[in-house]
Amino acid sequence: MHYAKSLTSLFALILSVSLANAQSTSENEQSADNQLTKDVDVVNVYQPTLHKARKLRIPPLLDDTAKYRPKFTYTTISRISSVTTKPDSLSAASMSFPVYDSPYHTLVEGAIGYAPTIFGQIFYNTGSSKTQHLALRAGHLAQLGKVKLSDDSKVKAPQNDTWASLAFHRLYTRNRFGINFDFRNSAYRYYGLNTITDTLEYYNVDGTSLFGSDICNTTRQRNTTVDVDLQVANAMADTEEDISYAINGGFGLFFNRSGVRQTNVGAQCKLLFPFSKYSSAIDAVVGFNYFRTTTPVGEDTLTMSYFDRHGCDIHIYPHYEMIKDFMKLQLGLRIIAVVGDDNVSDDFIVQPDLLTNFFIGDGSVRFYAGLTGDYKQNSYRSLVAENRYLSPDSRMYVYSAADKAFVSRTAIRPSQSPILFKIGIRSSFSRHVQLHVGMDYRSLGDENIFVNRSYISTDSTTHAHSSQFALLQDDGKLLRVHTEVNVNPTDNSNVLLRATFFNYDMNYLQAWNKPQFKFEATTRFHPTDRLTVRADLTFMGKRDAYSPTLMQNETLKQYVDLNIGADYYISNQFTTFIDMNNLAASDQMQWLGYSSRRVNILAGIRYKF
Repeated sequence: MHYAKSLTSLFALILSVSLANAQSTSENEQSADNQLTKDVDVVNVYQPTLHKARKLRIPPLLDDTAKYRPKFTYTTISRISSVTTKPDSLSAASMSFPVYDSPYHTLVEGAIGYAPTIFGQIFYNTGSSKTQHLALRAGHLAQLGKVKLSDDSKVKAPQNDTWASLAFHRLYTRNRFGINFDFRNSAYRYYGLNTITDTLEYYNVDGTSLFGSDICNTTRQRNTTVDVDLQVANAMADTEEDISYAINGGFGLFFNRSGVRQTNVGAQCKLLFPFSKYSSAIDAVVGFNYFRTTTPVGEDTLTMSYFDRHGCDIHIYPHYEMIKDFMKLQLGLRIIAVVGDDNVSDDFIVQPDLLTNFFIGDGSVRFYAGLTGDYKQNSYRSLVAENRYLSPDSRMYVYSAADKAFVSRTAIRPSQSPILFKIGIRSSFSRHVQLHVGMDYRSLGDENIFVNRSYISTDSTTHAHSSQFALLQDDGKLLRVHTEVNVNPTDNSNVLLRATFFNYDMNYLQAWNKPQFKFEATTRFHPTDRLTVRADLTFMGKRDAYSPTLMQNETLKQYVDLNIGADYYISNQFTTFIDMNNLAASDQMQWLGYSSRRVNILAGIRYKF
């Protein structure tokens, strides 16, 4: 812990240096131009629509400046599952590609690291065009070596991730068209600590008995996804009579090494009807999401209890929006109908969708309050995205008040928040400092909670758990308070601070593996024209996890994750970079039994041509 405190002090020093460097740069800029003596607060930056951009003969504003950074297993952080109506098949459609100035349209980067780690990636894009944009990306990240578990044993924990993406966008006079293709493949092991004895007999889920060696015979897993997303839309309305529309549809495939297959199909249409000279508008979103999961048969299924599932949700979101002087008001509903087979629970959901914004002064201060809801369709693909160590048969358990115990259930229900109240304030003190403080309180319906899959010996004397997880669902409430400060002293420096408090109140369970407090700090600055330095610090508070072996809670320790990196620009074409990750050497155990990798240093080179 003393080591972690020292590294936290190091991050504070880097943060201070970045602010000092930014202040010095700002002072130099001011002395170079004495005519600028007053800050200009930009409340709404002009961002031309696709249609207007074509008229102005300039490219529209696109979020295509992001660079890919490999995500290592040591950075695993507990996250509250995002509850959204977006279908699984469309989740891979959001891609951002770097656009490089002509004549460079291709970027190749590669790196090696201590662990060992091997990383390589290639980008290609046609550059900024007034009418179309084509981008390609492909890469691979391999993490090898062993991980030290909590019992001091070392196990192999290889992980190989491969990705490939293509995006094509075409701008017409009044419309736009886009197609995105995305491929992901992740191979890994269930390497976590388990308490099963190979020579002991245990009860299986169907009541039969199995030796421990048969239960733990599956250690490797591979998840592969292929997604295609299409988008057709017109430009924003130029007159109050114009109707704006956006249509997108997606098709997705998922399959893993265990033999689980899933198909996703989704489509959505949004229509906007403006009137009263843009002070009011009516919009409606109509769509559906369908998934079908098929499971394997054969000898390998003896230790699993597979169930095929298919389900579909149809959603309609009508809204009325009004803008009046210092106020923006949104009134709407969220109507969702869920239908499926015997293993997917049917449901009909109606949620309010109300939001109001009050602008104070020149608009630099905004107070908001809203009452809405959340919904998420649960399928094997979405669940394994939350916890990749979920058992391949995604066995689900629910608390039975009559039995006063958790009983197995084949039907998986969607997670939802029937009521979500949020309130907060956003303020821009100047173009350099922005503040956001907010609070939301939500009811939780069938919240997903994961625990290690448990087994009882046939003589009923021993409880044990495997390295795979089972799914629990429970209702409850969540209070979340968060604050965020974003400081931009100059155009070349940034400091972001974010703190979030979580307070779960579940009906029958505890919020296992979910955080109570999380703090994040990020800084970027340029000491010289050729050098960029970045630092990220995350503090994760203590979390509770349930141990089926001990039949009681275990505490997952708090940890500090400190990452420092730098890019040095040798020339317009060559750049060297280094990333030093988890310098606190903390064990970032997101799931019980799964210790993380410690310090990892990755160094490489980037070349544009």
